Amino acid sequence: MKIRSKSLIVLLLSTLISTSIILSLSAVYATTAPVDVIRAFDLKQYHPENYGLKDLVFEARIKGLDKVLSDSKYLGKVHKVYFKVYWVFPGRSKIEIHGLASGFKKLRTELKTIIASRLWMVIPQKLMGQFRSFQLDQKVNSNGIVITGEDPTNLKQVNKIRLQFDNDNRLLEYKSFSPFGIQTTYLQMSDKSWSHNKLVTEKVKVVNQIGARQNVSETKLEYVVQGRVGLPQKLKITNWNEMDESRIKGAKEFNKKSRKSGATFELLFSKFEINTKKALQIVKETGSKK
Repeated sequence: MKIRSKSLIVLLLSTLISTSIILSLSAVYATTAPVDVIRAFDLKQYHPENYGLKDLVFEARIKGLDKVLSDSKYLGKVHKVYFKVYWVFPGRSKIEIHGLASGFKKLRTELKTIIASRLWMVIPQKLMGQFRSFQLDQKVNSNGIVITGEDPTNLKQVNKIRLQFDNDNRLLEYKSFSPFGIQTTYLQMSDKSWSHNKLVTEKVKVVNQIGARQNVSETKLEYVVQGRVGLPQKLKITNWNEMDESRIKGAKEFNKKSRKSGATFELLFSKFEINTKKALQIVKETGSKK
């Protein structure tokens, strides 16, 4: 195949420019410690507690949950089941379930987990606090900078992590490794009119991989401004299963169909109470989950 001289020049220039960019970034990040990159992202991300939020109470509802529970054979008629969430700075929280008959301990735990596992979407956690004990390293790639970390004791449930940042210190991908499998979280973030030029999460895609099987959960977030802070008011969550296309023949077609038939539900947050000290009172009286 012949390549015209002009096309060849364009190709060579493009390669040269890309290489120069990577080399330039390598020089910049060579003098930047991994912890500085992580702290820079924490500073760029929107954290409502930085704008006055210290005590938060709100209600959470799973759309359609009443019908699902009522259709079961052992709960009977269920009406207006909802969650009351209490959060106190710097990270103490408590979740209550209302509208469900006493007992059903396992069901209560499972329902609370749905809310608790997504509380970080309401109050984003700072990355640096999660990786203080990890041994961190970094390198530059075509997408920006990659930070890897390992638990030197090998005692943590998550013993290895990989963070992909773009050239503007925006976190794109967070991968964690454990004996149970690999979890990869993809983030889409942007600033909002109310976010003080800070990054707000718009979409989260979480892929849990065990062997060749992948469980996928995608969440789209909608926000509302309460007082002086922005908080999610709706999470639209879609779950589906996939197979590793690099390992399973025919997985691509299976994955395409699975995405279309994925199960979707919504989490609705409302009745926000900000800095009333009600959360502090409840957490003090009944204990908290940290």
